[in-house]
Amino acid sequence: DSLTRPGDLRGTPRYMAPEQAKGNPTDPRTDLFALGATLYHAATGTHAFAGATHTAVLDAVRHKHPPPAHERIPAVPPAVSA
Repeated sequence: DSLTRPGDLRGTPRYMAPEQAKGNPTDPRTDLFALGATLYHAATGTHAFAGATHTAVLDAVRHKHPPPAHERIPAVPPAVSA
């Protein structure tokens, strides 16, 4: 009980959905977002959201859109990026 407090963020920032990064309630879509971030990383070898600190990563998750995977790695089929 002493490891977390109400309002604490739980998760890995590079894979958090925007609502989770804001501290809002989560639902199954949160897991779908994390899966997409994982697949993006697997397809490109880079994270969809970058930053020098956890705060910068969470800001990127909330406010930026990564380029399609096929723009980073041309071998990724556009259908996979979609």
